[in-house]
Amino acid sequence: MEVICPSGLRGEVRRFKVRDERIITDARLGRSGRLITELLNAVWERTDDPGPYGGHVAAGGKLNWAKVSCADRYHALIQTRITTHGPEYEFQVPCRESGCQTPILHTVDLGALPCRAMAEEMRAGISSGEWCTTTLTDGRAIRFRPLLGEDEQWLAAIERDRPHETTTMAFVRRIVAIESVPDHPGKILEAVQDLDESEAGRLRDYIEGLEGGYDTGVMVTCERCGDTRQVLLPFGLGFFSRRKRSLGHATEASG
Repeated sequence: MEVICPSGLRGEVRRFKVRDERIITDARLGRSGRLITELLNAVWERTDDPGPYGGHVAAGGKLNWAKVSCADRYHALIQTRITTHGPEYEFQVPCRESGCQTPILHTVDLGALPCRAMAEEMRAGISSGEWCTTTLTDGRAIRFRPLLGEDEQWLAAIERDRPHETTTMAFVRRIVAIESVPDHPGKILEAVQDLDESEAGRLRDYIEGLEGGYDTGVMVTCERCGDTRQVLLPFGLGFFSRRKRSLGHATEASG
């Protein structure tokens, strides 16, 4: 099946096969954040147009998925899942109410998820390495980039050790530089943490809007207590195999 990703990356994917379960069920790959990279290496059969990733295609057309944006990676993954199992995806998350905790069973149509193209300035930044720039409310310039496949390994360590910080750190990881802030990850982290919550939210939404891709925030409702919230689509075992049900943790969608 031909897949055209938000950045314009275009290629051919095959369906998931039984042999792919050795990747899907490999706990070490899951813990290390390398599972999606290995799975994409397995199912992506041909690159017809590298889009902005021309510098990351090896001889023979093999794409370096570590350098591909997460928006493109998840787009390819969702399209492969739809091709293999169809668009209907059933998953389960626990109710967040402390007095309830009832499992919420939810079904989503993957084919109906909103999807945006990557902005041209983000495409140009990936191609040239000259990252995008915007301005904070105090007038300082801030440079940023998309979240990439190689960042998933770094975020996997955050998820293991400090899961409550995962969303914030995924945002910080995109920030390349802030005017008047020393060029050091720790200083950039401090500067981002000092932003007003409203400004940080606007900046995160702006960057994610330029990245494009699927909106994987899904509304779920507990039938027992009526609590309704937005969670991020879980990519558990049930996403890859109909023989298993995805048991997602209650990850709140940002924004």
